[in-house]
Amino acid sequence: MVWGSVPYHAILENVMPPLKWVLMHDNDPKQTSRLTKNWLMQYRIEVLEWSTPSSTLNPIRNLWTNLKAAVYNANPKTQQQLCEIAQAA
Repeated sequence: MVWGSVPYHAILENVMPPLKWVLMHDNDPKQTSRLTKNWLMQYRIEVLEWSTPSSTLNPIRNLWTNLKAAVYNANPKTQQQLCEIAQAA
């Protein structure tokens, strides 16, 4: 059994009211486990089919990439300069 599958089911069972739900998973092991897939099929919960998220579509990863590039290019010498670069990025 994949760690986290049972707590994931408990969350779904306790949070989801009896409505038509469509879930979008990010391919986390607890979401792709056989136990989870069987549970979703049993309760007829639709899951959107999509590929593993691309790093180019991840806004946080893009933010960190841009921030690192700005700091690297500016080569700050003091903490104050670093803060100014980070705020401007």
